Amino acid sequence: MVVNEEKKEDSIGKSGGENLFFHKPDLILYGIVFLIVAILFVFFIVVPRFSGKNAVIVYYKNQEIISINPDNGGFNITDRQGVGIETKENGEEIVFSVFFGEDKKDFNVITLNKADKTVFVSDANCSNRKDCVHTSPIKDGKGIIICAPHDLKIVAKLLNTIPVTTG
Repeated sequence: MVVNEEKKEDSIGKSGGENLFFHKPDLILYGIVFLIVAILFVFFIVVPRFSGKNAVIVYYKNQEIISINPDNGGFNITDRQGVGIETKENGEEIVFSVFFGEDKKDFNVITLNKADKTVFVSDANCSNRKDCVHTSPIKDGKGIIICAPHDLKIVAKLLNTIPVTTG
């Protein structure tokens, strides 16, 4: 009986620190994995938010008609049949009036506030509710505005290339 108690003591371990929970090579490996995860987090999460590559794309019937860079106020307008776009710059704002429909009576007014770096729908004749006008602005590369009656969609995106054309 005494022999079995000695074997149990040997299998549990000794107080000399031989059976540590972490060995030195384990700690080094965990440190390297933590460092790699931290570097990947910074590279994929933090850097894109501060890289100035935010863009806002305006789609009509799932075709791009305007791409806007809220960071520098640049924009590109793509000609589409059945869509008319007028731009007007008012100090800190660029206003895009988008007309569509057979008689060009349907419209949405999209505003870029260069100071706040926001894009929002400031006016529309889509319905009595005008949900698109009351939707929160797109800011910091986040958000989406949809005008279902006019089949218009405004989406925030992160891009590798940014439109820089003005006017």
